Amino acid sequence: MNTSYRRTSRRSQKNPAILPAVLQGILWILAIFAAVWLLGPGPLHWTALQPETHLLWMEMGVLFLLLFAILYYTKKAERVCLLVSVTLIFCYLHVVLLPALLTLLYLVYACLLGRMARHMFKLSVSSPLLADSLLGYSSLIVLFCGFSAVGVGDIEFLQKFVLISGIPVFGYGLGSLWKTGKRTAKQTAKAKTALLARKNSVYTALCLAVIGTMLLLEVGRMNISLDFDSLWYGVRAEYILNNGGGVYEDLGSMGVVYTYPKGLEILTLPLSNLPSHSYLAFFGIWFAAQLLYAAYLTACELTDKKTALLVPVLLSSMPAVMNLTISVKTDTITLLFQVMMMYYLVRYLKRRSLQDFLLAGCSLVFSWTLKPTSLLFGTAAFGMSVLYFLRHRMVPEGRRRKWGYCLLVFGALFAVCARTVRLTGVPFTSIFTSLFTKLGFTLKYPFNVESVPFSAASLTPAEKLARVGKRSLLLLFCPLDQADMAHVVCAWGGLVIVLVIAWLVLTKLEHAKTEGKKTKGRTAAEKKENQVRGPWYFAWILFPLTLANLMSFWQLKQIDGNYYNLYYFLILLAGCRMAVGRKHLAVPVIALNLLLCTVSSTSWQIGLTPIAWKNKGYYPHEALEEERMRESGNGTIWDMLAADERTRVIVIGEHPSMLAFPCNTQSYYDVAGSWGNKNLVTDAKTFSKFLIYARTDYLYAQADWMAETSESYQLLTELTACGILDDFLFEDGNMLAKVQLDEAKALAEREEEREEAGERNPEAVDGTRAENLERIQREYKFYKGAVQ
Repeated sequence: MNTSYRRTSRRSQKNPAILPAVLQGILWILAIFAAVWLLGPGPLHWTALQPETHLLWMEMGVLFLLLFAILYYTKKAERVCLLVSVTLIFCYLHVVLLPALLTLLYLVYACLLGRMARHMFKLSVSSPLLADSLLGYSSLIVLFCGFSAVGVGDIEFLQKFVLISGIPVFGYGLGSLWKTGKRTAKQTAKAKTALLARKNSVYTALCLAVIGTMLLLEVGRMNISLDFDSLWYGVRAEYILNNGGGVYEDLGSMGVVYTYPKGLEILTLPLSNLPSHSYLAFFGIWFAAQLLYAAYLTACELTDKKTALLVPVLLSSMPAVMNLTISVKTDTITLLFQVMMMYYLVRYLKRRSLQDFLLAGCSLVFSWTLKPTSLLFGTAAFGMSVLYFLRHRMVPEGRRRKWGYCLLVFGALFAVCARTVRLTGVPFTSIFTSLFTKLGFTLKYPFNVESVPFSAASLTPAEKLARVGKRSLLLLFCPLDQADMAHVVCAWGGLVIVLVIAWLVLTKLEHAKTEGKKTKGRTAAEKKENQVRGPWYFAWILFPLTLANLMSFWQLKQIDGNYYNLYYFLILLAGCRMAVGRKHLAVPVIALNLLLCTVSSTSWQIGLTPIAWKNKGYYPHEALEEERMRESGNGTIWDMLAADERTRVIVIGEHPSMLAFPCNTQSYYDVAGSWGNKNLVTDAKTFSKFLIYARTDYLYAQADWMAETSESYQLLTELTACGILDDFLFEDGNMLAKVQLDEAKALAEREEEREEAGERNPEAVDGTRAENLERIQREYKFYKGAVQ
């Protein structure tokens, strides 16, 4: 009897060890399958074969071993000095040292400004860096928008303001740190001892080395990896946001990307007119580092510190997160404030502090100033949290209610939305335009109501279901379909969702009986605490977000990988507590993600910025753009447009590369494309009305871009025949024409008179206009292929 019991007991002890091995084997098979297909016949095959990629692997391997050795074998100040030295040398060799230092200095200035605001509001927090960032960024946006409102908000003024105000701000910050250190000398000494003197374990050193390597990987490729959207609007704030008249000036820009919430662009305005785009791109690296720190703090609220470290490691290895850090867009900083929101919400779950709840709400509100989709996904997560609190009667505890700092964050939101309202008539554009028009807002000319593109209208119910199922499987296991997943390959979450499912299965199967026995002996308070810290809260939040993601699979013609970053983070939070003792299951997922990060980027560039032993510390993007434009036969045109950066030009040409002229340019695609208004280019009359509204100075046509049968060419000839285009300059087939706004106004008046008189015959073309049409036919280089 006893022998039988011992055998059964041993068998029950051995069986649980088999299941983790089986699950890890499955994860390795899935990881190898995804790697083989993506790098074999898949979209990353060519990139993986290039020598630049092989050099990247070698350099990153050496860098990882170096960081690991420093983190594991050194201690005290030696560790910090070596890490800083390696980082600075790496930045210098890859020609990004000055952007690294200047952006860090600027963000420290912003955080110290936030620290001043926090002390002014007498706000005491457990994570000063996060709260100071929130208040500091909000303060700068309010200040910069305030300067624009009173007419002194040009970029040069903002730069002078930052330089002058930086002296007292840094003085206050140093003084505050000195006082804090003096008051808590013993605690500070203990903290320094714990941070510097303690030797890291192999696990901790490996995790930190992975995070550091992935951040430096993006630093190394930053100069050569500007993506489509970054070149379109991310790096052009000095021309499309603040062209000398402040952020509220109507620059006549039509594309929806010019009316998005511009919180990030306003925040970084003082560095937007420098000669390298990396001064703006490097902000993403610091935001990513702060994001990983906030994710770690959030995970620490749910599990032990060792397991919590796995969350930032998985995020730092994820292409969906890291490949977007050097994209001069708002994805990284938006995710940062969504992570901060979750950090404060989780703290509220455990402590019921009203301050945590208010800080969570402020983080959400600030994310609205950055990206319109946060109004949907971030608000959904916060709203479901509030419902969860109400359902479980989690009311705030304590009598102290400090909320004055919230006005600062709401002021930033008001300042940013005021710009969009002034330009368009609604506070948020993109897919929310129709919602606000239904609420009573009036959309201004020339903007039109946008709705979510519905691409499944012609499909049968069975085809719609099959489409959702196919996309779900591709996103879960391997985004193979290039036609449907082109924007997911470079921003994929890897097998993270599958990993969390594996943790969940293992937890349920291994501990069902044990947890059942423990539950019987628990008190009501322990059960409540377990429910709070368990996965139920995250399941409550993830359920509607999962439905929303499935809806996007069904409805959108094309899905992007960055749509699901908040979802990935929430999934990791839900699974981090179940990862205790099962961290090894994440190894194949991390290995796959690391490989994909090295061979993919949002710009589809390969390798790193070539090492330059002698350089100026920054990459001369603007000088290289000028050189490229001159080589393509635009030298004289460039000089004309560079004479006045407030010149307004509409470009008919390759988008976005031909927007590089140093003035206020927008493309024909901006005006008439999917995010513009097609009704503006139906004929010369409607387009001339837009030219008057935009106060356009020139129209440019790139050589070999228009065919004689193309829509844009037909419109160009109509404008020329009406005398609206004149003073033509041709250079190597490229064309620049002066827009005669007086003629455009006269045309509008004549057309009204002709319509009243019932005349339908077109106007006769006089000699000068006929000569201009002949010159276009003779000197412009037409595209000889299919119609553009």
